[in-house]
Amino acid sequence: MIGGPLNDVRLIFQGDTYANGLPPGWRVRVRSARYSPMASTVLLGSAYAPEGDVPTSVLLLEGDPIPSVLAIATGAAPGLPSGEVVGAIGNVSMNDHGVAVFASESGIWLVEGETLVSIAVKGDPVPFLPGHTFTGGFADAAMNNHGEVVAYAEVSGNDGVIFTGLPGDLREVAQLRHLPDLPNGEAPDTLFQGPIINANGTIAFVLNSGPSDTYRPAGVYVTTGNSLTRIVAFGDPVPGYPVDWTFGEVSFNRIQMNARDQIIFQANLNPPTGFPRVPSLWGWSPGQGLFLLTAGDRSLELVTGETVGGDKVIHAFAEGTQSESSGGQDGAIRLLSDNGQAVFAIFESVQRQYIVALTLPGIGDINADGLITGADLSVLLSQFGNNVKPGDSGDFNLDGLVTGSDLSVLLSALANQN
Repeated sequence: MIGGPLNDVRLIFQGDTYANGLPPGWRVRVRSARYSPMASTVLLGSAYAPEGDVPTSVLLLEGDPIPSVLAIATGAAPGLPSGEVVGAIGNVSMNDHGVAVFASESGIWLVEGETLVSIAVKGDPVPFLPGHTFTGGFADAAMNNHGEVVAYAEVSGNDGVIFTGLPGDLREVAQLRHLPDLPNGEAPDTLFQGPIINANGTIAFVLNSGPSDTYRPAGVYVTTGNSLTRIVAFGDPVPGYPVDWTFGEVSFNRIQMNARDQIIFQANLNPPTGFPRVPSLWGWSPGQGLFLLTAGDRSLELVTGETVGGDKVIHAFAEGTQSESSGGQDGAIRLLSDNGQAVFAIFESVQRQYIVALTLPGIGDINADGLITGADLSVLLSQFGNNVKPGDSGDFNLDGLVTGSDLSVLLSALANQN
């Protein structure tokens, strides 16, 4: 044994077990867990009747010796009108203070200890759209350490809205049919996925930006304050590739953002023939815009002194986004730290599987060469006073205009890099 015995090992959940609050004979299997040292573990799972094989989604709280039901799809919850049930439960998010939030078809709730507190439920008036009510379709809630949430819901007289804020003080981020820069004037289907909200209140999410009858999770958006920017969408040209290459699907569960508002995400790239698609990993930073980290037709060179079997090069991904050798894990993002360290998976083959780390270009490194120099200053000055795509060409504050405030950010970065 390396490093001696571990002295704080405890069993949180044993698979296929009973839970307090379920009918006799029911069993639970857990799909995911959210943990904080400040609270008990919250578990999302599936409950099965004794003679049934159709699962019912259930939210559990860690217990001793067995967990307890917090919410179940077929049951009631605080704030719901009489006769309404929770419905299918989606993702669960927990902040560092141990407060969790989850969304279901019928509403969004906080988990505070053993108590559920409704944020918004079906039938509630929409505080930022007078005369409208929430009609359901709540999806993919997330929360930061300040207790701010971000989520999606359908509302009366509208396809749906994305909203954020503190419980009791919600505000609109965007209505789906009024998102900026949708390709070819397309109206998105009601598909909002993978939201993240960091400590700054910056929000990133993936949205279907295709026609309503086509499932294409393709648009990546970021927002700060009242500014909403589309980073990329299905059909966009691919920077650094021939003109007839375009972005394909974006993986909604492979997007992360740090406290510097930097984002990484995985996407397919479509060649002119449409096949084979090339999996790729991209980064985005305020002021720098979109940049390629690696792709299936590229390779990564390891730093000085490091080799793999005597080789200094790792080929980026196995062939195809969902290749058998990778189990669909090529480009799966494990971590994006606040200092810009990105950790992700690479599968060259069954025998050659890696977890690798690289550092995103720092804030101020507009040309992504790893340095903050006069070359970056030249790029910014060449665009000074111009309207640009928010976040590109030195627009650090995402207002779509390169001004003195952006110049101040770059000059500070130049002064502080050493």
